[in-house]
Amino acid sequence: EDVPWEQFARTVEVNLGGVFQTTQVFGARMAAAGRGSIVNVGSLYAAIAAEPQFYSHMREDPPFLKPAAYGASKAGVVNLTRYFARLW
Repeated sequence: EDVPWEQFARTVEVNLGGVFQTTQVFGARMAAAGRGSIVNVGSLYAAIAAEPQFYSHMREDPPFLKPAAYGASKAGVVNLTRYFARLW
């Protein structure tokens, strides 16, 4: 709950924005050519929330946790991929 907005936004920008831009550029060309495949990689955390106890054995302070932006952006990747699949 203490993550600054800038850090959250940066994770979403990289994980979701990068997939959006890449899919947009290459997908439109593939659709126009009538062939090609795009495989975007999501995560298990696209469907479930990370369990902090899974990371409690790690010695970092604080222990490494998957931040909220990670799961939110990966869920976005899954739905964005579905969107483009329907579009094309």
